[in-house]
Amino acid sequence: MLCTYCLYGTPPDLMGPPPPVWGRSITMLCTYCLYLAFQLYTHAHIFEGGDDGDDDDEEERVLGASGAIFWLAVITVFIAYLSEYLVDAIRGLAP
Repeated sequence: MLCTYCLYGTPPDLMGPPPPVWGRSITMLCTYCLYLAFQLYTHAHIFEGGDDGDDDDEEERVLGASGAIFWLAVITVFIAYLSEYLVDAIRGLAP
């Protein structure tokens, strides 16, 4: 939709002040960009993959591949159920 505005200008049915949703979207985008800048520039030492020389304290695996796949499937089904519930609730509110 943004590309359409860039190429052809504002469509006649959308002239006037932008809806409040645009402002929220832009605010969320700016907040996300600031969050990335904060994480990558002010906390860059956390994300560096340098070797500390501590080879003795290797972390133990908590969950195997089969367990991870199982929980991924369970959570996916749960999210799908919640999404359907949300869509039905929104449809119930629509006139």
